[in-house]
Amino acid sequence: MLKIMKKILRYLFLILIIATLSISLWEGSKIFRQYYSPPRVTLINLTGEDISSVSIKLNQGQRTFDKIKNKEIVECAIPNVRGEASTQIEWTDSEGKHNEFADDYIEGRGFYHTTVVLTQDKKAVAVYKMRKN
Repeated sequence: MLKIMKKILRYLFLILIIATLSISLWEGSKIFRQYYSPPRVTLINLTGEDISSVSIKLNQGQRTFDKIKNKEIVECAIPNVRGEASTQIEWTDSEGKHNEFADDYIEGRGFYHTTVVLTQDKKAVAVYKMRKN
């Protein structure tokens, strides 16, 4: 009986070790996948009007939207980004076509996420550069 109990305890201990290692590997792989996932851009339209033909570019990577309403927020991953980049936004509104750089810094991997606001004066501004006067 004692031998059976020891055997059961060994198996339970082995199962506990395997479960602990599995959970650790799964959590580690999530961080690995997030690190190597494409950078994300959040775009906030505060131009005062709806905009169309919106293109968000980071080097070779690009995402497009047909229309973004005033005060709408869109978030997207930008695939195929290599190395360092600054967010470039192109859009069309009632005044014509606009092409602005947000003057931010983002890389193709490493948990990068930037938020860009399109302002009423037709500028693309990275949120960390905005200050109250």
